[in-house]
Amino acid sequence: MSPIAEQGIYSLQRKGRYMQVFPGSSLSAVKHLGHQLSIKISTWTGHIEMRDEKSQAVISQAMRKTWSSKYDVVIDTRAFVIERGSIWSSKRYFTLPSGMRCVAQRWSMTGQYVVMELQRNTILATFENSVSFRKVGVVRLFAPGHSKEDLIALFMSLIVMLKIAQDQQNSSAGAAGAAAGAGAGGGGGGC
Repeated sequence: MSPIAEQGIYSLQRKGRYMQVFPGSSLSAVKHLGHQLSIKISTWTGHIEMRDEKSQAVISQAMRKTWSSKYDVVIDTRAFVIERGSIWSSKRYFTLPSGMRCVAQRWSMTGQYVVMELQRNTILATFENSVSFRKVGVVRLFAPGHSKEDLIALFMSLIVMLKIAQDQQNSSAGAAGAAAGAGAGGGGGGC
């Protein structure tokens, strides 16, 4: 039984290399109850792992394909791919285990991540960043009637989007540091 509900709200908190998932939008209101899920996102590889905190069972895993922007996501024995529509697109497309085609994207106006079902153009899940140091943000699911696997897939698609954003920030910071080092390097010269 997955602790993810069809119309659930979940707060994500940083805890070392992990994110802890609490029910509700306020950490202070539910922190004493303990977290339901833990999510480990590898900094160096594209590996993401979601565990049920009670049973310690792995619910889902995602792995970035080598030299690719695609992520393979596995839920139980079922797998699906999250991929870009084109090299210029920041949108990520995938098919839920039930067969429903979806897109995950970041809305530039709000900075919010949104997962939409393509056929009816309805929002199934959102992630909103937090300004708090510890709280990463809040996931909201709007998916009544969807299977447990679909709910996990929606949640994981948002986590993959966060990993992609983290990788982009890290590569931008690395490029800025390299440019600053090259400019300040001196370079010898003269007689």
